[in-house]
Amino acid sequence: MESGIYARLIAHAGTAALVGTRVYKVDAGQNPTYPYIVITRTETSPVSSLIADTTLNSAFLSVDCFGSNFASVKALVAQVSLALKRYHGTSASIVIEDAFLRGESHGYDPDLETYQISMSFEVFYRS
Repeated sequence: MESGIYARLIAHAGTAALVGTRVYKVDAGQNPTYPYIVITRTETSPVSSLIADTTLNSAFLSVDCFGSNFASVKALVAQVSLALKRYHGTSASIVIEDAFLRGESHGYDPDLETYQISMSFEVFYRS
């Protein structure tokens, strides 16, 4: 499912204009170029009906946006929101039924002098 979200983010013109392909799964590695995005799946569960199991799954994703100044992170968050909020479609052969923005939190790392906004999404997809 992360492959579908990754493909969506790098294909979205607004996000790509800000980060290019600097979208990472779980870890950005040492000394990444700012701004960038890290995608982390935090939970997955099957969606069941009263009668039977389905092929629908629910996953919670943390989409973390990092930058060297707060304005650049806010601009990136706006584009990620446009790319993913209520997104449905097929991306990298993953059928995404819907994506909901559940919230966001802000942070600052004084040691690195970087800003971070973490966005929490719930994504329904078919496997």
